[in-house]
Amino acid sequence: MELIDKEEVMKLQTYLLAEGEHEKLVMLNDVMAIQTVDAEPVRHGEWHEPEKDGSYVYDKRAYAKCSVCGGVEFLGYKKKYCPNCGAKMEVDER
Repeated sequence: MELIDKEEVMKLQTYLLAEGEHEKLVMLNDVMAIQTVDAEPVRHGEWHEPEKDGSYVYDKRAYAKCSVCGGVEFLGYKKKYCPNCGAKMEVDER
């Protein structure tokens, strides 16, 4: 999915109206009628793995910690997104 800036579409509408491009203007009005979504910037983070001192270890299981919110995830199930805050995790593919 791609998002568009509605203000830019409105500028284009004004231009098309001034140029007498009524057919294109009707199409652009249809675009403006499309339902909008609430979007926010993608947050990027990374999983911080346990230190040698045993931090992030609970019930004898090792967890990774989200660099954005501090949420923890079992190391065996590290996801591409933090289930706590939604941050997109930069996955090391080595």
